[in-house]
Amino acid sequence: MKKTHFARIVVVVMSVCLLALPYINNTRAADKVTVTYWDWFVTQGPAIDEAIAKFEAANPDIHIEKTTQSVDQFSNLLSLAYQGDSAPDVFPIPDGLKLPVLVSNSWVEPWSNFADFQDFKATFPNPDSRFVEGSNVFDGKAYSAPVAPGGPWLQVYVNRELYKEAGLVNSDGSLKLPVTWSDLVSNSRVIKEKTVKYGLGFGGTTNQIDWFWWGCQLSAPLYTDSFAGFDVRTGKFSFATNACYKDMIKSLLTMRDDKLVLPESLSTDDESVRVRFGNGEFAHLFAGSWILPGLKKTNPEFTDFTAIPVPLLSGTTKPTSYFYEAPGGGYLAINANSKVKEAAWKFIKFVYGKDYGEIMAKAGLGINFWTPGKPSDYATTDAEKAVAEMTNLSVPGPSASIRNPNLSKVQLTLQGPDQSNILMGIYTGQIEDVDAALQDLDKRYTDALTQAIADANAAGVKVSIDDYLFPDFDPAKPYVQAAAK
Repeated sequence: MKKTHFARIVVVVMSVCLLALPYINNTRAADKVTVTYWDWFVTQGPAIDEAIAKFEAANPDIHIEKTTQSVDQFSNLLSLAYQGDSAPDVFPIPDGLKLPVLVSNSWVEPWSNFADFQDFKATFPNPDSRFVEGSNVFDGKAYSAPVAPGGPWLQVYVNRELYKEAGLVNSDGSLKLPVTWSDLVSNSRVIKEKTVKYGLGFGGTTNQIDWFWWGCQLSAPLYTDSFAGFDVRTGKFSFATNACYKDMIKSLLTMRDDKLVLPESLSTDDESVRVRFGNGEFAHLFAGSWILPGLKKTNPEFTDFTAIPVPLLSGTTKPTSYFYEAPGGGYLAINANSKVKEAAWKFIKFVYGKDYGEIMAKAGLGINFWTPGKPSDYATTDAEKAVAEMTNLSVPGPSASIRNPNLSKVQLTLQGPDQSNILMGIYTGQIEDVDAALQDLDKRYTDALTQAIADANAAGVKVSIDDYLFPDFDPAKPYVQAAAK
């Protein structure tokens, strides 16, 4: 009887446990917080997935729901998501929707609202230069921060095998790599003649043609923290008068007309053109270090390639300007309407930390401020080593927004096609009078800035064109300026 009674008790207990199991599981699921995260990173995706898995393992009560959006539509999708109250909890700040706009719309949460923000800030090297009023701090509240030391984000990747096959080799065995835009054209011509492969390829459907403007950054100091094509020394837009821009356009058109460009470039996206580069279909690809893990995945046998700086103005031999960094800067932001802000903040702190930095570095994606060691410690290929050695091509530059934080209220709206559309129109032949198109672009940008300053003044914001002027700026030297008063 005792055994029977005991057995009945066991059965009852087991039944209660089984009945309670769904409740226990549901409770755990209900207790787990989901943080929605958007980005546009494709080739970086596997490394980011690995980092998210590590974060979730350390924070079992938080799930990161990642969505990778189209890079060229990210700003529009984010704006629409905010309008529909469906914006992600965490996202990288896109070029088309800069931080001042996000702040003025009350779309992003101040990081300084979190209790341990000061401790977080103290982990940055030179923290006062990373959190700056007018850059990522507005009215004393911090909204974002840079995640990594500066460096040129754009390089030219070169297929070494095609160079050898084309005989573009010096007597000592080194390659005759291009230094200027004219070198790029002439080398591309030799490669086409000797190998029947193309000299250049780009992703036309994902706006990679816009990067060719940046391809003049070492010879044209027109991309600082102000506006595209704006020369801070003169206060004028200079797309039509800058010598390197004219050189770049002439070179592109020559390569187009001489059939040195991969014919499918206009109908190919950036991911597909990277694969075609890895397949050896063309010799030169303008891109950043993010393509390195992608090539390892899609073209694992393709290793005989390297990276070089963007071309110089034809006839020159050394840079006359650089890629510029301003104090402050930003990367990620938190949705002000998020219902899981504390969990989102935990994820932010993870991204801005050692474990995330180490995962990115091992994937060939560069280092952050907290990555152990030096960039070269993680380089396993010639291209990775070359990129690591280019950090000297990035120096501090002038920052109008730090001089006058009120400039964050100046919202420039360009009427008509921008420089990317103009360059595409020139390349496709829709625009025949190049000088007239560039002069018109300069005028429209000037009119837009004049109107934006007038609108800001009408709204009670004290700004002027003088705030953007740095006549003492020497593009060939690091620039040191005082912080905002």
